[in-house]
Amino acid sequence: MFFTYNDTETTAFGPAYANVWTSPSNFLQCKPPTGRKFSYALCYYSGPNDPTGHSSDNPSLPCTLSDDGIVANCSCYEISTDDVSPKIPYYVDIHAISNLEIYNETVETCGKEGEKCAATDRDPSVCDAINSNLLVPGADLISVFSPVFASNYFTKGENNSTACVDGNAGIYAGCMTAPCYRTGEKDASGRNIVECKCPIFKGPYQVGQANQSCDANETPLSTTVSRDETKKIWKAANVWSAAYNPAGGPITLPDGACVPDLPGDKGCGLFDPQKDYGKIIDPDSALCKKCL
Repeated sequence: MFFTYNDTETTAFGPAYANVWTSPSNFLQCKPPTGRKFSYALCYYSGPNDPTGHSSDNPSLPCTLSDDGIVANCSCYEISTDDVSPKIPYYVDIHAISNLEIYNETVETCGKEGEKCAATDRDPSVCDAINSNLLVPGADLISVFSPVFASNYFTKGENNSTACVDGNAGIYAGCMTAPCYRTGEKDASGRNIVECKCPIFKGPYQVGQANQSCDANETPLSTTVSRDETKKIWKAANVWSAAYNPAGGPITLPDGACVPDLPGDKGCGLFDPQKDYGKIIDPDSALCKKCL
């Protein structure tokens, strides 16, 4: 597949790499493939050098600017179906699909806002591309959103978002659908940590955790001007992996989305009372006999 980077203005608020989210339908639900190992990356909590959240098990997940200031090298969780049930979906912001061809195919299927695919069984093209590792050539895995570690970072009843707008706006890493690579790094709990190459955007944004500083550094950001005096190159140690909701407030899952075993109002059980399991599972099968 020929790859064309998507730098088009997917919303009125910026290009794909700005990671703009305007409604819950923008989050397309993707089902991991079954029958084989599959992994994706989660960069939603990356930024400062020090661990964030309220669990002592949370690792350090820094996002460090590259020398040219064009991307951030972000340490992110690798989430594998060897460790997490493939029944738990992951989510992709339709406005932030990095592959232009796949973006156009997904919009054709799902609508520009994702409204035709929200909380349905329709399979968006972007899900197939990620599941087949075809979204970004050469990448080991792709950065998406997952609720898997939400309980380590979110506090029930709180906003779980920090607004960095107006005077606090600045540069951030747009990690949605960014390419990621395995480095062999593991955290103290033995979980794989991968490096994702997240493009930089300047503007307002929200950090996906409550009560955070908008500056991911201990010292303020500074800028220099490139040789042609037209393009600013931003110099700093760390930036947040973030996104922008123009309406303010946290980014939420689509109405009707149900994540098995997730705490909170978006969680549901693995058992679906609407399904006739007698028609799905043969009670005389080898699987059932093995369980008896």
